[in-house]
Parts: sequence; C-alpha cells; structure tokens
Amino acid sequence: MKSSLKHLLLPAFCLLICLVSRAQTAIGNGKCGDNLIWTLFDTGELIISGEGDMTDFRYTPDDSTAPWYGNRTSITSVTIEMGVTSIGNFAFSDCTSLRSISIPKSINRIGLNAFSCCSSLTDITIPEKVTSIGSTAFQNCSSLTNITLCEGVGEIGNLTFQYCTSLTSIYIPASVNSIGAFAFLGDSSLDCIEVDSNNAVYDSREGCNAIIHSASNNLLTGCKNTVIPDGITSIGSYAFSSCTSLESINIPASVTYIRENAFSHCNSLHTITFPKNSSLTHIGDGGFEDCSTLSRIDIPANVINIGEKAFAGCSALKEIHSLNPKPPRAEQNTFTDVDVEHTVLFVPEGSVKDYSYAFGWEQFTNIVEEKTTSLAPPTINSSEPIVYNMQGMPASPYAKGIYIEERKIKLRF
Repeated sequence: MKSSLKHLLLPAFCLLICLVSRAQTAIGNGKCGDNLIWTLFDTGELIISGEGDMTDFRYTPDDSTAPWYGNRTSITSVTIEMGVTSIGNFAFSDCTSLRSISIPKSINRIGLNAFSCCSSLTDITIPEKVTSIGSTAFQNCSSLTNITLCEGVGEIGNLTFQYCTSLTSIYIPASVNSIGAFAFLGDSSLDCIEVDSNNAVYDSREGCNAIIHSASNNLLTGCKNTVIPDGITSIGSYAFSSCTSLESINIPASVTYIRENAFSHCNSLHTITFPKNSSLTHIGDGGFEDCSTLSRIDIPANVINIGEKAFAGCSALKEIHSLNPKPPRAEQNTFTDVDVEHTVLFVPEGSVKDYSYAFGWEQFTNIVEEKTTSLAPPTINSSEPIVYNMQGMPASPYAKGIYIEERKIKLRF
C-alpha cells in the first residue's frame, strides 16, 4: 500500500516542482492610470489590468515617464485586459524586444507614439472601438508585416505607420474617415493597397493599389504596383516617396499637379511616361529628387513651374525633353547633381535662346532644338480663343505676332 502511494505521489510531486520552476516572478508593478495597474514579469510579459484610461506619458530623448521604461528592452509581450479603454501616449515606445501585443475590444484610443520603434513587433490588430490611432503610433516598426484594421476604426493620424518597411499590404475599412499626412510614408515593401468600396471618403478605384481622396481626386498613397487611374488630378505630397521597388509609372492626362516629394527617393524608377495631351502644370519641390536611375524625363508642354530640387540627385539623367517653348520657371537647385555639362536638354524649335538665358536652365551647356510633331493641347480658359504659335505650341491669345487661331492664320499687332 505504501509502495503504491509512493508511486502515485512521486509524479504529482515532480509536476508541482516543474510548475513552480516555470512560475513567473514579478519584477515590477504599480499604477498606470487612475484605476489601472501594471505588472512586469521576469519572462518579459507585461500585463495591464483594471478599468479606464491609461496615463498619457511624456517622452524626452533620454527618458520616458512610462513606469516600465527602464525595463523596456526586456518586454517581449504585452497583455492588456478587458476594461482598459485607452493606450497612452508613448506607452510602449522603444520596446525593441516586444513581439506580440493583445489589444482588447474595450480600447477606444491609441495614443501618439504608443508603439513607435517597436522593431520586433510583427503583427497588430486594431479592434473596432478604436476611434483614433495617434500620430506616429507605429512609426519605425520595421518588422511589422501585418496590420488588421477592424471595421469601426475611424481616424489614422499623421505618420502613423511611417517606415514600417516590412509591411506588404494595407486594407482601409469603410469606417475610416480621416487619414493623416504621410501615414504610410517610407513603407517600401508595399505591393497591395485596398480601400473598402463602401468608404465614403477614400477609394482605390479600378483596383489601382492606391489610396485616393475621392472628393479631390488626390492620390495620397501609392506603391510599386500602383496604376494611376484616369481622373486623378494630383499626386499627393510624398505619395510614392521611398518606394524603392517602383520601376516605372504612367501619369495620366488628367494630372495637373505633382506635389512636393511625390516620387522622391524612388531609386529604382527609370521610366516616367506622360501622354501627349498631358494637363500637368506644376512639379513640386523635390518631386523626383534622388531618382538616381532615371535617365530620361519628358516635361509636358503645359508645365509652367518646376520646384526646388525637383530633379536634384537624378545623377543618371542623360536627356531632358522640355516641350514648352517658354521655359518653365525653375530654381537654381532644381537640377542639383545633374551633369549639366553632358546631359542634353532638348527644347522646341526657336526656344534655345530663351532656355539658355532662363534662370535654372541656363546652366545646361548642351541645348538642342527638336521638331514638334504634333500640336500640344492648350490650357487656356474655354472662354478665350484657342491659339497656337507657328511652331505648333500653345500660346497666349493676347500676345503679338503671327498665330493660328481656329485653323486660320492671324496677325496681331
């Protein structure tokens, strides 16, 4: 009998020893909200429990008021229990070993910089009650490959997912009504972008792999697989910036404005195509800055302004074809680091002298005329007569000289 009891108790005793050896030991705890407590275990698990909002913490380059900040590199997982209603500002910033986070359905707000620089975090699900995700909340989460935004999420802040360089896809649910500036800037691995068809503010029409602000037809965010649809009138600031896998892009005729840094640092971009009837008038500051593999650019006939550093750092440029007989306004640094002594600047017939004296263009030493093969479309107000000069280029209806107006040659004094 004693022998049998011994055989029964021994396994149970061993199991107890095993469980004790695996038990977590708390290495820190305290309050992190009026009714919230935190406990950090030696296994790297941080548990937040209680009811109500988490404290909004402050951050300096050397420290943070988050009470677990001193142990931030030891935190590998965070469990936030039901009842917690917000994640505070800078709550888990710089937790570089954090691999997983459990966010309950009771959370309605994620504060600014809440998970910034969590470079080991791979997956995140934002539950449906979250009305706002703060600016830079997931900035520099370089291992983040999957983001699930549940239906109900309302606002995405500025730079929220900036430099999430492993992120491959984005799905924007119908509930999202605000996307802040540069929310996905520098997400260089993106190859799929989709907006729910029921979203009233944004769209990704025709499966274009982009986020478009529907009312303004402004393309906000693109990726390497974006096909810009007809009807888009502007390419937004930083829309494709640092999209290092983008190799070619077609800009439809409807686009009138390429905004600042729209294609900057796209260092695989070698082909930009504009149609002959392009409506483009402005290329913003840094529009194609550091597109270091771009060897040729055709600047459409209606372009009147090219901003600072628009083609700076385009060191592979060999040919620039400017189709406007009147040199577009440029800056002295528009073509910084372009080899202006050897890059050939092609201009319409009769305009070599104008370009050779124009500010920003005068630095090119090899300016060559090329014949115009077709009439370029005018961008003159519809109430004014349609006028071309004798070189077949759009012209002011009020200038003096010989012009073609409504298929008739006229002389103006």
